[in-house]
Amino acid sequence: MKLYAFSDLHISTPGDSVYESLCDIIRGLPKPGDTLVFAGDIFDLFIGTVDFFLMINTLSFFSL
Repeated sequence: MKLYAFSDLHISTPGDSVYESLCDIIRGLPKPGDTLVFAGDIFDLFIGTVDFFLMINTLSFFSL
């Protein structure tokens, strides 16, 4: 039984070398009883303008 954790890969396109490496790893996994964990920031996804993104992130940070 193994645990495989992936985080902060920031894959931006299917041609990305990190994407290819991840696919190669996943093709060989999992074996019965193994666990895959995707912890976050696997893909780079940006929706909207940079100004909007900065405004939302700044507002949410300062509202803590």
